Amino acid sequence: MKKIVLSLSLLGLVMFSQSCNKNESSTAKIDFTKSYEDAASALASAQKSYNEAVATKDPVKIDAAKKALEDAQAKYLSAKDTYVSEGGKVKAEYENLVNTSKESIEKTKQAATETAENKATTAVTETANKINSTIEKTDAKVTEVKNKVAAEKAKVTETAKKTQEEVQKTKDNINKTKQDLKNILNQ
Repeated sequence: MKKIVLSLSLLGLVMFSQSCNKNESSTAKIDFTKSYEDAASALASAQKSYNEAVATKDPVKIDAAKKALEDAQAKYLSAKDTYVSEGGKVKAEYENLVNTSKESIEKTKQAATETAENKATTAVTETANKINSTIEKTDAKVTEVKNKVAAEKAKVTETAKKTQEEVQKTKDNINKTKQDLKNILNQ
């Protein structure tokens, strides 16, 4: 008898537990329309913040607003998918918001690419100008050194010619003196 009473009590507890779970799940029904509309509202707010950041032309603000816009866009798309799967109908104004946000993000990516390309081009141009300037300075110094070497070479050559002429005069004088000495002795 105790076993029967215990079994029935246990069965009653199980049934009571299951009915509580059913009541909890029915009261915890999610409002997919509200989630969808909240996500769309967050997307509109993020788009507005992004537009304001672009107007400031501050790259840090633009980047932060772009990330917030991307997050809001992802949340909207997720909420939309859930909303549609639960039988909801997509609103055109919200779709326009998501399309606008996608265009904004794409424009930012293009602007960033163009900015990076411009910076790279500018860096290459500046580097080329510095290299050309260095080459010109080096060429000028090389020319200056060549001119100095040529001038020194000319001086050395002139000095060598003068020395040769002096040596020749000295030889001629010695020969003349020898000849004069022979003439004196032979007389």
